[in-house]
Amino acid sequence: LEEALSPLRSLDDEVIDDNLRRFAEGTREWAVERFDAWVRSGFEDHRVFVLTAGAGVGKTGIMCNLARARADVVVGYHFCRHDDPGRRGDPKRMLCSLAYQLAQALPAYGAELAKLKLTRAKLADDREFPTVTGLFAHLFEGPFGELARAGAAQDEEDHHQNHPRRVILIDALDECEHAGRNGILQCIGRNFHKLPRWLGVY
Repeated sequence: LEEALSPLRSLDDEVIDDNLRRFAEGTREWAVERFDAWVRSGFEDHRVFVLTAGAGVGKTGIMCNLARARADVVVGYHFCRHDDPGRRGDPKRMLCSLAYQLAQALPAYGAELAKLKLTRAKLADDREFPTVTGLFAHLFEGPFGELARAGAAQDEEDHHQNHPRRVILIDALDECEHAGRNGILQCIGRNFHKLPRWLGVY
């Protein structure tokens, strides 16, 4: 899977480590408390949590801190960067990286993903996956749908209520705009609501 999906996680880990070196312990605790309260609520009011603040407040530091301090809850992350084309305007690259991370954190999903016999060439072929939505369906809707069908004997609502809440972090969406469009934000808006209801986006 790692060879096929070519995850960005090693690069993301460098971003996290660099930011945490400059993150003053004990600061911005309000953000962690709000995050914890949102997760404890079971995403009762909303599955997407948007953190907005002015430049210099330390939003990326908060994200990096959550990635490490809440590693039991955070199952994937993506750090957008305006100066890196692979992180700025390529939603397909983001989806592949997140799929790999979720496969590592969620073994049952990883097993379904492995059944797809993915290759890097296939994933990069625009004839195979001409749209972002098509790739999202292949990497996420299909495997999670199989898991839902496998557990169909259990009441879906009961499964939703009892499943541990998990979160995907996406940092600096404002840096993803390129040539008048924000492909990553568009991808999230069009597709992420199809993820399982126990999986939130911060």
